[in-house]
Amino acid sequence: MSCLYIDADNVSYKCIEDIFSHIKVEELIVKKIYGDWSKPELKNWINIVIDYGLEPIQCFRIGKKQSTDIKLITDVTNDICSNNNINHIYLVSSDIDFTHLCQLIRQKSIYLTILSLQESVLKNYANEFININNEDKLLLKLVDIMGNNYVMTFAKFKKEVKLKIKLDRKIDDIINEYKEVFMLTKKKNKYYIIYINDFIDYTKKNFIKDKNTIMEHYKTIFLILTFEELYNYLFLN
Repeated sequence: MSCLYIDADNVSYKCIEDIFSHIKVEELIVKKIYGDWSKPELKNWINIVIDYGLEPIQCFRIGKKQSTDIKLITDVTNDICSNNNINHIYLVSSDIDFTHLCQLIRQKSIYLTILSLQESVLKNYANEFININNEDKLLLKLVDIMGNNYVMTFAKFKKEVKLKIKLDRKIDDIINEYKEVFMLTKKKNKYYIIYINDFIDYTKKNFIKDKNTIMEHYKTIFLILTFEELYNYLFLN
């Protein structure tokens, strides 16, 4: 028997087919996916959850802390300690917070497969590590530089890029190619780069409908932009 646990905060919904291509579905007794489903950026998972028969686990943010990791670790621990028939765990994440969980799984002599969007130290704790990164590698590196930030001064961003990525052309030209992912804006004589990929699947109607939710979840963006400015960039450019 095998179990699947997906960290939705750490993997793109676009990778679902690739994920399941590496899984023996007929052996699964658990198919859980974790995230704060009140967050707009996870809305693209909804139909996938239904189509693939996943069990969505709600993980509300507690204060400023994300509770997804804690809930996933707790569930996996309970499952493997209460069911001796589990012999294979599929963990979809690259989050190093799962290091100790991986060690526990291996100590239980359970085969562990990690499916990850990027290289991770978890590779050292798994029986099998599968890279499901089918996306633009340069783009992923640029997004990684943003980290958990939706807004960064462009000067700081360029400095980080120069330190971490070897480019064969100007960063300004590259960012211009990724207009659906990054927005450049100038405020008070300072340039900012804004990560806007979370809004790519919104329609005009739904974007306006979810205005309050969007402004709540993306507060840092609206310290720089007004809602109207973001709307105009997304839908009127």
